[in-house]
Amino acid sequence: KLLHYLFYPRNVAVIGASADITKWGGLITNHIALGGFEGPLYPVNPKGGRILGIKVYPTLAAVPEDEIDLVAICRPAPAVPEILEECDAKKVKFVILITAGFAETGEEGRALQQQVVELANGLGIGICGPNTMGILSNRAKLLALGSPIHVPSGGMSMISQSGNIGLQLLSWAQEQGVGVNKFISSGNEGMYATEDYLEYLEGDDGTRVILLYVEGLEDPRRFLEVARRVSHVKPIVAFKAGKTDVGARAAMSHSGHLAGSEQIASAAFRQSGVIEAETTGELLDYAKAFEFLPVPKGNRVAIMTRGGGWGVITADACRSSGLELAELSADTIEALDVMLPPFWSRSNPVDMVGIFDLGVHAQTLSLLVDSDEVDAVISLGSMTGFSSSAGIADMVRNLNPLSYILNNLQRIFFIWWSSLLMSPQWLKTGWHLLSREHKFMRSVELHVEELRKPVVNVSLMKEKHSRRGKPTVVTYTAPEQAAKALAGLYQYHLYLKNGSRQDGCT
Repeated sequence: KLLHYLFYPRNVAVIGASADITKWGGLITNHIALGGFEGPLYPVNPKGGRILGIKVYPTLAAVPEDEIDLVAICRPAPAVPEILEECDAKKVKFVILITAGFAETGEEGRALQQQVVELANGLGIGICGPNTMGILSNRAKLLALGSPIHVPSGGMSMISQSGNIGLQLLSWAQEQGVGVNKFISSGNEGMYATEDYLEYLEGDDGTRVILLYVEGLEDPRRFLEVARRVSHVKPIVAFKAGKTDVGARAAMSHSGHLAGSEQIASAAFRQSGVIEAETTGELLDYAKAFEFLPVPKGNRVAIMTRGGGWGVITADACRSSGLELAELSADTIEALDVMLPPFWSRSNPVDMVGIFDLGVHAQTLSLLVDSDEVDAVISLGSMTGFSSSAGIADMVRNLNPLSYILNNLQRIFFIWWSSLLMSPQWLKTGWHLLSREHKFMRSVELHVEELRKPVVNVSLMKEKHSRRGKPTVVTYTAPEQAAKALAGLYQYHLYLKNGSRQDGCT
C-alpha cells in the first residue's frame, strides 16, 4: 500500500526547505533532521546552501536519487500542481502536503484541492493533507511535524483532523508518559480520510489503541464499516468536535470538513464499538487504560480509600459512569476484619481509616482483586506515599538503580541536604518508606498480571506520573477519571462480547 511509504520511507525530500525555523519549510526540515531519521534527507530550495550541515538542492530534479519515497511540500498552494509533476519525474510515492489555502478557504480553494487530488491520483502519488501539520512515525524515527515533540515510543496511535489539537495531545501524552507509535494530522483529507488511516492502523503491529479527533465524517457509512471491523481487533477512542452550529461553521473554515450531525456521529461510534470521549483530556485517560490494563469481565468495582470522603466521591463517579459497587461477600468482610481496625467501614468503599502501613494496603488490595464478586479495583491514595509510585515502578521494572538515580537527582539531593540538617534516623526512616513502597508496587503489579483484573490508582497529590515499559497499574489524579476509564474498558468488553455497546455505560 502507498501508506507504507508515508510511515516508513527510505528517503525524504522537503520542497520549500529553509534555515529559518519561523517558516514551515524550516520547521519540517529541522525536525526531521534532529528527530533521528536515519535515511537520506534532501532539502530543496532554489537558494541552495546548507541547513544543519545538510546540502540543499536547488530543484527536486537535482537530488541524486532515481526514486524518492516521501516528499514534504511547504510551498504556496498555486505551485503545488507543477511540483507534483516534478515529483512524478522522481517517482515519488507519497507527499505530505503541509500547504494550506485549499478547501478550508472556500469554493476556489476547494476546486484547486480537487485538481491536485485528481492529478496525484493520475500520477499514482499518495497525499496526506493538504493543510496538515505532518506525521510522526516513531519506529522509523520520522518526526515530520510542525512541532519538536519527542514522544516516547509506545502502543498508542492517533489520527487528528486538527494538527494543533493533535500536537497538544502529543504534548500531554509526553507529560503523562503515554508512548506513541504513529501520529497523523490528516488535514483536509483531500485523498486519504480518517477511515483510510484507520484501516492502515488495523494491521499495524505497533499500534494497540487508536485515538481519533474528528470534526466531520465525509462518509459515515464507510467509517462505520471500517471502524466496526477494526474495533474487533483494537480499541478505538474518539472525540467529536463541531457539535454545535457555531462549532460546525468553525470546522468548515478550519479544515474544510462538514461537521455533520452529532447524533449521526455518536450513533456511528456506538454501533462500531468506538468509545466516545466527552473531552479532549479523556482521550488520553482512555488511552492509558486501554494500552496498559486488562479489560474487566464485569462492571463491579471495589473502592479502597484512606479516607471516607474520597470513597463517597468515587462511588458517585462510578454510578454516574454506569459502574456498580461490588457487594462484598461475608467471607471477604471477615478476611478484612482480621487486617483492619474494628471501626473500618465493613462495606464497599473499603475505608482504611487512615492506616499508612503499606503491608496492610497490599493485603487488602490483593484480597479485593482475588474476590469473585469484584471485577476491578480503584485504589485512592494507597500507592502514593513518601515517593512517586510511578518512579518506584520504573525502578523495579527496569531493575536499573542508576537510571532511577539519574531521573530523581532533585529528590536525592533533597534527602542528602536534609540529612545534614536532621538526624540520621530521619534518613533511615525515609529510605525505609521508599523501600516499602517499592515492594508494595511490585507485589501489586505481579498480582494484577496473574489475575488479569484492572486496578486503577488515584493519586491525591499533584505530581507527574510518567511510566515506562508496560505497567499494570495506571494512575490518575481524580476519581472521576478512574471511573470513566474503567467504564470505557467495560464498554469495550461488552462490544467484543455482544457486537454492540450496551446502554448504561457513558
